[in-house]
Amino acid sequence: MEYSIQELSRLSGVTTRTLRWYDQIGLLKPSRVAESGYRYYGGAEVDRLQDILYYRALGVKLAQIKECLDDPSFDRLAALRNHLTALEAERERLEKLIRSVKDTIGAEERNEIMSDEQKFEAFKRRTVAHNEEVYGAEIRAKYGDQEVDEANAAVMGLTQTQYQEWTDLGREIQERLEAAVQVGLSPEDQEGKEITVRDFYQFMVDNPAAYPKTSLASIEDFETAFRAHAAAGRDVLCLVFTGKMSGCVGSARNARELVLEDYPDARIEVIDTCAATVTESTMVENAVAMRDAGCSLEETVTWLEAEKVTNQIFFTVGNLDYLIKGGRIGKVTGRAANMLGIKPMILFKEGEIFSGGVARGRQKSFEKALEQLMNYLAAHGGTPDDYRITVGYGYDADEGKRLWMQTRAALRAKYPGAQCEVGLLQIGCTIAVHTGPYALGMGVMRRWKKQG
Repeated sequence: MEYSIQELSRLSGVTTRTLRWYDQIGLLKPSRVAESGYRYYGGAEVDRLQDILYYRALGVKLAQIKECLDDPSFDRLAALRNHLTALEAERERLEKLIRSVKDTIGAEERNEIMSDEQKFEAFKRRTVAHNEEVYGAEIRAKYGDQEVDEANAAVMGLTQTQYQEWTDLGREIQERLEAAVQVGLSPEDQEGKEITVRDFYQFMVDNPAAYPKTSLASIEDFETAFRAHAAAGRDVLCLVFTGKMSGCVGSARNARELVLEDYPDARIEVIDTCAATVTESTMVENAVAMRDAGCSLEETVTWLEAEKVTNQIFFTVGNLDYLIKGGRIGKVTGRAANMLGIKPMILFKEGEIFSGGVARGRQKSFEKALEQLMNYLAAHGGTPDDYRITVGYGYDADEGKRLWMQTRAALRAKYPGAQCEVGLLQIGCTIAVHTGPYALGMGVMRRWKKQG
């Protein structure tokens, strides 16, 4: 029997856009494609899709599934038996969780006294069970089983003190957001977003032994955004975090192709900015300036692609713990540097991180970063007005303002005829995960100027 892509979607519960994506990456090709462009699937493809779904249920990544299914030695019967074993193990895990929750309920109903340790373990299990019940399907579809399982394991591994701090933080954020809404602010407004950023930094400072993780934006995230604008007939320019440190640019480009299948006349451009945090904001500022000046999408893309090589960031961090955790430097070297009060100077250019030397003490690191900015301007020519310069800070806003004032003063002293505008921006949570809460420095990129 042969199925159209819509029929196979209804049969399997897999969306048509997912089936098209599987086709694009070579995971599930249709048995034939009609002259009209419609995809059709036969019995072999139905069996292969079933195998894909079995593996996906176990949290296996698509690339690994493809490698497995394409292996000439692949034994479907053996694979099915392995699936069964894994599912039975998962059933056992869930049954243990169910028993634990039932025991807790029973103890409550019988007014039995549980130890603090028992209560705490029950609290964590109930938290995980509740999240799975309410949000499980959504977050597993969005982030994958592995990420969700790791998050659940992290919750179960919290100490009582950490669990209390975690729940207190969540409650505080909720209360502050509710208060913001009551005075007319939306959680999507800048003020609402800043609340969560500030609290994230505070959590990092209060819990130095906790190392948060980042999660890749999914293809579906990009596709949803692109599709809405394509349906409305609007051009889309997507500026994505450096592809040398993240897979987001690949997700965005794949989402673009999916949307273009349904909206072939849509104009969607994805640029790997080779930038991060403050210089990525500069890319956006330049793009907005060009749009407001009447530049076309093609003109904007051409200029940004040509000038993105001018973006660089000169920064330092509070200590080397997060770089050690992320494997950027060795443990022995990092710990020795921490003991000696050495601050690493880090250079970000062409989408990658490089060593920018070292400085002894926090103030010296300020001066070193400023020196590197001055050297950049001297090497590239022009005045500070030819560039967008932005100071970025993490947790300590006062420290960021001091560096901002020092930077402006130094630029105006060396370039007395220039305006020497300098921006000030708090570094977002994503970068903080990799650098720690005390990152501080400045970014620079050429400024677009209207000609004539």
